[in-house]
Amino acid sequence: MEEAVTFRNPEEYEIGEIILTDEQINQRIAELAQDIATTHNGKQLLVVGLLKGGFRVTSDLVTQLHDKGLTDIEITFLKTKSYLDKTESQQDPVITQDIDVNPEGRHMLLVDDIADTGKSLKMVEENLSARGAESITSFVLLDKPSRREVDFVPTYIGFTIPNIWVQGRGMDTNEKGRADRHIRRGPYFI
Repeated sequence: MEEAVTFRNPEEYEIGEIILTDEQINQRIAELAQDIATTHNGKQLLVVGLLKGGFRVTSDLVTQLHDKGLTDIEITFLKTKSYLDKTESQQDPVITQDIDVNPEGRHMLLVDDIADTGKSLKMVEENLSARGAESITSFVLLDKPSRREVDFVPTYIGFTIPNIWVQGRGMDTNEKGRADRHIRRGPYFI
């Protein structure tokens, strides 16, 4: 199922302007949750939210998955870090908080707010695969393929956006702006 939003050129957005509304985001998550529920029907799914940015989309997605019939999903979180400050990745990602569930033999869905360079999601996928996960798929609310530095394509993509700094819906600028229900052009808070 394809997304139904057209984006303008990044320079055409004002700082703080809403790029995606709460309604658009909720509708897209519901659509993709149906696809995920159909694909994973009969498998006990372990959802792994990537912190901090993925906390909100993980919550939204697992609620929709439950409503679509995946009532026995488990949820855990993992934290990575690559942005030391500001808005530029300054190091290779590292896991700073691991999951509290053994991944061996599990069907796993990684959930993150955005795939930018792709380094974090690829590193987490490789880590969990090496620890014996039976299958790993990934969900990102936003994808920025123009910024990709590694060979990684998320399984489920909410919206493909141009190379523009965004915040809201879990995404931040220097730890601020995560609680906004919409996604806006940043840096709105610096």
